Amino acid sequence: MATQLVRGMGSFFKSCACARQNRCAHPYAIRYRDASGRQREEIGYATQQAALDRLTKVYEEKRTTPRAQADLKRAIGKQHFGHYASTWLTRQRHYTPGSVRSVTQGALPPRSGHLFVQLCGKCQGS
Repeated sequence: MATQLVRGMGSFFKSCACARQNRCAHPYAIRYRDASGRQREEIGYATQQAALDRLTKVYEEKRTTPRAQADLKRAIGKQHFGHYASTWLTRQRHYTPGSVRSVTQGALPPRSGHLFVQLCGKCQGS
């Protein structure tokens, strides 16, 4: 893996206030921007090399994401959850019209329609 940070790759650091951070047992954290343009932070890397390896992996995923897919993720991230859920449910073939209505009426909390959509790391590949 790479040992040098490239501009735009992100950063790694320790968030503790120890005087000698290279000797303390606190975990490393990384901060980067994902393919959709949002700033992310991950904490819990035991060594500097582990944090750097994860940062390199994220950077490579970001570089290899097609532009159209990144733009789609950015557009989905700007939508309100209520609008996204209603359009998503209509695209699902295994739901019948009656079950779509019951899912939107009963399964979602009534105040969740104003929230923004945030794609998790597992669903970003789809």
